[in-house]
Amino acid sequence: MAELRADPELVHILVREGRLVRISDHLVYLPEQIEELLARLGDLPERFTVAAFRDAMGLTRKYAVPLLERLDGSGATVRHGYDLPPRHPTPIKRSPRPKRNPPNL
Repeated sequence: MAELRADPELVHILVREGRLVRISDHLVYLPEQIEELLARLGDLPERFTVAAFRDAMGLTRKYAVPLLERLDGSGATVRHGYDLPPRHPTPIKRSPRPKRNPPNL
């Protein structure tokens, strides 16, 4: 993946013509690249993480997250939140704060 500096007006024209697909303000792909990514989605399990997508597609998180946001927006994928385990297996019990007396006015 190479970063290119392109004239924004030219990029806009190419997106409008369908020769580029805008993923975010600063990220565009060729339609063929998007088609390949969509085809490779079938290799992933039904539910997958950003990291699994990133690794399967050979991308960095910088590119994987905007792509997934775009795929979610188009309906190609559906975000189901985060399937992360809780940070602590049991809730942390905090000792109650001492009550303060209000100032005398």
